[in-house]
Formats: sequence, C-alpha cells, structure tokens
Amino acid sequence: MNYLCHTLGFPALNLIPLFILNSTAFTHSPSPRTHQDEWGSVFLEVPAGTKDSIATTAITNLMSHFNIPHWDVAKIDVEGAEAKVFGADADLSWMTKTKALIAELHHNYANDYFGEGNVHGLVRNAAKGQGMREIDSDHEHVVFEQAS
Repeated sequence: MNYLCHTLGFPALNLIPLFILNSTAFTHSPSPRTHQDEWGSVFLEVPAGTKDSIATTAITNLMSHFNIPHWDVAKIDVEGAEAKVFGADADLSWMTKTKALIAELHHNYANDYFGEGNVHGLVRNAAKGQGMREIDSDHEHVVFEQAS
C-alpha cells in the first residue's frame, strides 16, 4: 500500500505508518476485505509468533521511541479497534499532548469484531476526559481540539 499517496503535497509532514493499539502486541487479519466496500481490513490480536502477524505499538511508545513531545495533528484510523485505543483501559495521556485529533470511526467493524456499538460516544468521552472538545463530525469522522 502506498501510504504517501494522501500526503504528497505536504513536504513537512512526517508520516509514520504503524499499527497502533493500546499495547505492544501482534495482529493478524483473519479475513482481509471482509466488507462490501473492499477498502479496509480488520486486524485482531494474536500470540507472538503467529504466522503473518504484524507488530503493533501503543501511541505513547511511539512518542517515546521517536522522541515526539506532542502532536500538532493526530489522525487515527484503527479499522474498528477504537475501544483498544480510546477505551477505559487505554493510556490516553498522549491526547493531552495533541493539539488536534481526527478519528476515523468504523462502526461496522467495531461492532462485528470487537462488540463495541457506540464508537463515536467512546471516542467523544475519551477526548472530553483529556481536555479536548469536539469541533466537527460526520457519520465516519470526528474532529477534536484541545479546549485550553
């Protein structure tokens, strides 16, 4: 996949294509292209060493590894795993270091694979709890900014 296709006009933008969850784990797609839109795939956590698995990392680990003190804009698209990134057990400390957050929500994946039916509410509550306010949303995206 060409991760740079959406960022070609932004030379100062640093793209870090990694799989993000709330922890360091391994993922595997049980059945790629599972929905009619044929766009994304769902990745579920699997034991280390599983054939064709992909390593994941937590956002806080990513910030530490690359010495990133804050995000001007964080765009999160986790293909239905919103509860893993924004849920009650997630480390949300990175959100206080984020000026703007754009989350792409996948209600169908979240419900079908993770049993999470209200991803918009989940993400909204997480952001609000970290001092962010919602400034825009549609059926698939929600945008937040730091309230202070």
